[in-house]
Amino acid sequence: MTKKLKKFAVIGHPIDHSKSPTIHKAFASQFGFDISYEKLDVHPVSFDEKIHELKEDEFVGLNITLPFKNKAFQISDGVSEISRLTQSVNTISFKDNKIHGDSTDGQGLIEDLKLNEINLKGMNILLLGAGGAAQGVIFDLIKSQPNSIILHNRTVDRAKKMIDDWSVHANKENINLALLDVEEIKQFDLIINATSAGIMGNDLPMPIHLFSSETTYYDMTYGSETAFLKGALRVGARTLDGIGMLICQAAASFKIWHQCEPDVKEVIRLFK
Repeated sequence: MTKKLKKFAVIGHPIDHSKSPTIHKAFASQFGFDISYEKLDVHPVSFDEKIHELKEDEFVGLNITLPFKNKAFQISDGVSEISRLTQSVNTISFKDNKIHGDSTDGQGLIEDLKLNEINLKGMNILLLGAGGAAQGVIFDLIKSQPNSIILHNRTVDRAKKMIDDWSVHANKENINLALLDVEEIKQFDLIINATSAGIMGNDLPMPIHLFSSETTYYDMTYGSETAFLKGALRVGARTLDGIGMLICQAAASFKIWHQCEPDVKEVIRLFK
């Protein structure tokens, strides 16, 4: 009897840039799995309809990228604790005719930082952005027990709301969660860019005077040297882009679907 080919896909809009098919096929080859993995560009109006269509077409799972992570949360029949808190889903599993949602973005970020020998415990972190990307990782950042997480967002009210939403969790871990005072220059151990500046253009997501050679700069986008990373390189600082995070969050999705833990270092070497 021929074994049934397991079908997966990544959904976004746009989606041409996605590396997910290459990553998941590389993971599958480590275990001798034969899978189908597509990338599907779906118009926002058609998102819910498409998810149900893929469920009926016996897909096993989906990765969800911009701009659909909150929509995926809303359409899920059940979600993990992290997805419930972040209201974000980047991994869908179809089980028993139900849609189950998970979020592996925060885990992917933390694992990539660990691979780069960055231990967040006791660190002072500046998180740029208060949109879906920042929301998707803040739970895992808090659980990593830094000394402080300072937020900076162009729309200040949005950053204030994020602080209100997460202050209880931060207080439990004795973490200072606060808004950046741009007049007060502080030394940060790590600055994470979770804004769309790297995708949308060359705008700097933070004041130029905050760049320091003593800080590590992490851009969650990948594929190009953003203005954020260029600013860091100009002062001689260490920089990292989001390709490792992408691969590590994909590995967490892969484990959910296949109950196998792939070798991420091998795939990171393939991309770098």
